[in-house]
Amino acid sequence: MAGDSGVGTYLRNLLPRVVARRPSWRFTMLGRASRLGPLAWPGGATVSIRECTSRIYTVTEQLELLAKRPFKPDVFWSPHYNIPLVHAGRLMVTVHDVAHLAVPEFAAGFGKQLYARAMFGAVRRRADLIVCDSAFTRDEFLRLVGAGRGEMTVVHLGVDAAWRQRDAGPSPRARPYAVYVGNVKPQKNLGVLLRAFARIQGSVPHDLVIVGRREGMRSVDSSVDALARTLGDRVELTGEVAFDRLRAYVAYADALIAPSLYEGFGLPPLEAMAAGCPCLVSRIGAHSEMCGDAALYCDPRDPDDVARELQRLLLEPELGDALRRRGIARVESFSWDQCAEGTVDAMERTLAQ
Repeated sequence: MAGDSGVGTYLRNLLPRVVARRPSWRFTMLGRASRLGPLAWPGGATVSIRECTSRIYTVTEQLELLAKRPFKPDVFWSPHYNIPLVHAGRLMVTVHDVAHLAVPEFAAGFGKQLYARAMFGAVRRRADLIVCDSAFTRDEFLRLVGAGRGEMTVVHLGVDAAWRQRDAGPSPRARPYAVYVGNVKPQKNLGVLLRAFARIQGSVPHDLVIVGRREGMRSVDSSVDALARTLGDRVELTGEVAFDRLRAYVAYADALIAPSLYEGFGLPPLEAMAAGCPCLVSRIGAHSEMCGDAALYCDPRDPDDVARELQRLLLEPELGDALRRRGIARVESFSWDQCAEGTVDAMERTLAQ
């Protein structure tokens, strides 16, 4: 998953920082060398990569983890809930969300729900320490899976320093716009966003830009393309873009909208805050925890409320300026260095057990 968004962003930013903090440790990475090899590994550290090519969430993945893992590692860290089921040593697991259990209607099939329930149950029973991205995810795990035999701790994700750079190059669009950033998955709630934008398109000069991957995912909101076509050239679907282009889209937007029905953390609003872009976010637990008073909130299940709050944000400059100032201050407390420190501390606590 190191090449993906979401968990991939976590891995690319965190792994080299964790290694740098413990140069005397030996790290073995299980995954695709083409994705792990180019990461910014620190000089002098002992890092080996063992090629694993199985698809995630499969029986072959379990067999490959068994075959490729080092013999009796001091700790096995699984950065996602697809843990090795036969591992008998110390186990630390990062849980990013429990969406498959909390919103099963978006799990893309009963089989995937069963898999998630079985694996989360195994995490609860077998993990010596569980790291959660947010207090919201920790509480959701306790509510839907139950207390495990090991400790649970919260380590917030970080925001890359590149988002704080004020020079984003030329604007990617001539007309003003609002932007959405994220995958086109059902729980991202883009249908409601598009219906909300249709209600206000005659009242605002802005377009809507949707930046996110639509191909090669396990679940996709197939209604998005059809809804977008009804709005003509007022909506642009960019697909996946390079990082510099993504940062420009966010930096020059008059608002970022994050209308998700469920998130375990939610990086795009924090990245937008770092870039100086005011945010409209759904009123859900993770967004409230991360954004505090630095964002405007809406009911993600009510297109009228989304439309009303988006129109306010786009047409009231004083509101946007206030949110921009609060957002820049808020995001200072989220860094990948702090995330790495918390993760290494969790590893040491696992080792001590």
